[in-house]
Amino acid sequence: MKSSSSSVIISHQSTSAEIVALPHQRDSDGAILLDPNRVMAFTDNPRKKFRRIPELAESIRICGQRQPGKIILITGDPAWDAELIDGERRLRACRLAGVKFRAYSESGVVNKNDQFERSFIANFGKEDHDGIEIAHSIKRLMDSNNRSLTEIATMAGKSITWAIQHLNLLNLAPEVQKML
Repeated sequence: MKSSSSSVIISHQSTSAEIVALPHQRDSDGAILLDPNRVMAFTDNPRKKFRRIPELAESIRICGQRQPGKIILITGDPAWDAELIDGERRLRACRLAGVKFRAYSESGVVNKNDQFERSFIANFGKEDHDGIEIAHSIKRLMDSNNRSLTEIATMAGKSITWAIQHLNLLNLAPEVQKML
């Protein structure tokens, strides 16, 4: 069952916060239903490799998108309605399948570093990441967000040893890193 309701969103285009009410179609769980071609992928997504998109698209086409993505609603941009925080594989699969993308809007995202941190938390509790993706993400959280290795390990639900071992991969020669 689908219903329509309004969401309050903050414009990213103005210098002062501009609160705008826009109608968004929602499903029975309250997830926003969006045209996947109007959802901008997060350019700083810690995940860089997206595997098995055609298989996921076929599953979504047959069974529907079970797990909603996470987005930031945006205004003032004629090309985009939202920017992704989590769910790029699902977004790509919805584009391929030609179906709406289900997502929940995150509030309180104040800048790109905060968005990256939320994306890190959403992504690195999952499987299927390579060590270099993880290492670069840990380094960015340390450099840009002033996070300690202990905080990063806790955010990912991992041990401090996990964080240190991944960070140490960045000490390898660039040619070796590309092989991983």
